[in-house]
Amino acid sequence: MHKLVDAEPQIVIDDILKAAGRSAKDSAGMTLAVRSIQKLTNGDVHVQLSMERSLPVNAGGGIVIQGAGNVQINGNNIVIGSSTGAPTNAPRLLDADGQPFTLERAAANGLTINNNQMSQAMTLVYRPQPGQGPAARLVVPAQRLFVFDVPFTLRDIVLP
Repeated sequence: MHKLVDAEPQIVIDDILKAAGRSAKDSAGMTLAVRSIQKLTNGDVHVQLSMERSLPVNAGGGIVIQGAGNVQINGNNIVIGSSTGAPTNAPRLLDADGQPFTLERAAANGLTINNNQMSQAMTLVYRPQPGQGPAARLVVPAQRLFVFDVPFTLRDIVLP
């Protein structure tokens, strides 16, 4: 059997409540820029950010887009993947103990593809769990494939 599990984060931005205007880049060239961050009176944390990365190109020279979202061309929507639910690769907001905030809302504010570069603007709203500490860091999760065996033995099976 196999399952995707979290690996070391791709990008980490510490001291997130003071990170407006800062950006960080991973080894593959993806850049995460925090445009604004605000802690609301109800405890929610509102983050506006952009993510930029190069798009993979297939053997025929076409750009490969993976993921979920809507693309609007001349007023018409074209859906790429599923646009329901929070994206699985959305940045995670953590407290100082590494406990995640709940992603309450995620909205894509814009998607630009130019010369194999994709830039996506997002607004994310996170909610703390009861008793959770203040927001400390924003991480872009990396995932790896975890393969494991499920041992079992067939016994006393009568075959016709």
